[in-house]
Amino acid sequence: MRKPALLFVITLASLLVLPAAADSSVAGNGFFQVIVEDTAGADGLGAFSLRTGPNHPAGGGHDVLFSGASAQDAASSYLTVRSYTTGTDYVQTTRGAASAYLVAPLDALATMEPIGSTGFRTTYVLPGFGDAPDSLRIVSEIEAAGFTTADAAVDLRTSVTNEGSIPVAIGVRYLLDFANGGDDGPAWREAGGPLQIVEGARGINPGVVTLSPTSQGAAPVPISVDTSSPSAAVFASWTHAFPFAFDYTPAGRDVAGPCGINDSALLTYVGENQASAIVLAPGESATVLVSLSIGDTTYFEPDSEESCSTPVPMPTPAPGQPTPVPEPIELPRTGGRPSAR
Repeated sequence: MRKPALLFVITLASLLVLPAAADSSVAGNGFFQVIVEDTAGADGLGAFSLRTGPNHPAGGGHDVLFSGASAQDAASSYLTVRSYTTGTDYVQTTRGAASAYLVAPLDALATMEPIGSTGFRTTYVLPGFGDAPDSLRIVSEIEAAGFTTADAAVDLRTSVTNEGSIPVAIGVRYLLDFANGGDDGPAWREAGGPLQIVEGARGINPGVVTLSPTSQGAAPVPISVDTSSPSAAVFASWTHAFPFAFDYTPAGRDVAGPCGINDSALLTYVGENQASAIVLAPGESATVLVSLSIGDTTYFEPDSEESCSTPVPMPTPAPGQPTPVPEPIELPRTGGRPSAR
């Protein structure tokens, strides 16, 4: 079973700090602004979003991860840590994620602190009993880094430490709700390959993939995703994937083309099944890193000859999975502001 090496990432000096907006804290540098839920009982402490900063080639204030039509908001991208040992999915979101496993929201176990002025660290200490039967310390970080267009990036790091007395087998998943420059359905593009507008699952080799806007009028904000740490990915319909805490079976929906749902997401996994789980001995830690950087700012128009008159059927759920939620899903907001989906 794979045990990824601990990843060391240098924390760079700050360039920009913004005041909190609504119930989400904002930090970053000249290229990226990271947005994190900072209020317990709302969307889930540590849930996150991402926008461009003023020095980004596309200009500032454009969504990279969905953050709401009119206000900075962190609700639709979140982390899950799965324990195969106890059959528990620990989720940042409080929005009712479902699973064949026990689902344990992390919100009540969280403490949050800034990382300088470029990001945030949310720590969850699991007691090893009750609704959190694993003795784990989970640290979720999101941080903007870099001083130039070439090295600007946002690092998503999850560190898990086994503080119990028995080995624990875990998996880590990020659900990333891309909305590049106003395009809520960017396409998947592997290095040198064509645009992919239909959802699907695949193993990914270390390297870089790009989520590219395909909607006319969207700001040119492709984002490159460094997949050196993840071992599998699902290009998915956000509407259908969001309610699943960990496992998700894509159904071949058009999520990025001119006839499609126009709401795509990327699920990145390490330990996507029990055979590939990260096994932590007592006292052992592992860190998973996903790095997002500025991609090729070319506008891409997908080729499509499909008919727009044939609806895509709802999928048959895989064994052990809950029935999918019919689209569209809407995330209710606290504080009187509905989420614009």
